Amino acid sequence: MRNFLIFASSLILLSACGSKTLVNQPKSADLSIFEHALKDTLGLIRGADLGEEYEVVEQLEYDSALVVKSKFNLVYDYNLGEDNSINVKYIFAGTSVRLIELNLLLTSEIMADSVATDFINYYSKRFGTPAQQMGVYVWKTETMLPNSDAYIELKDESAEYGFGKLNITIFPRPSKKSEA
Repeated sequence: MRNFLIFASSLILLSACGSKTLVNQPKSADLSIFEHALKDTLGLIRGADLGEEYEVVEQLEYDSALVVKSKFNLVYDYNLGEDNSINVKYIFAGTSVRLIELNLLLTSEIMADSVATDFINYYSKRFGTPAQQMGVYVWKTETMLPNSDAYIELKDESAEYGFGKLNITIFPRPSKKSEA
């Protein structure tokens, strides 16, 4: 019992000394796949925005899901059970995010269609009617980057892969102000 108390006290001290705030990850059953993927309504997805600093992105995601960490990118994999997963990649230029790519791998095309509809409704309500061509939806919005707009592109790639697969890519484009 004494060893257990020493071990527990050590864990508490170690967690208190860390610079990161511990975040309780919601239980999978409590959230839909859409809610897991979106994670936070601040920012463009998962609480992040283009122009976000490296350290901020690290605070937004769970350390336990980190699979790649370099000065150029952070990649996280989340297992949602039942062969559903999320892969999110942040690409950096200098110390700020220049591209966010989120891939949802789902058990069925029907599930992908349902989650795609959730994202289409969410982004359309937030940013207006998207441009659409050949099943690709694109929304344009402002970003934290100077003289740049953000484009949010949603593609349902399920038919090409034979299972449910959605791709959301958020990338910058110079705004008309900077092109003049």
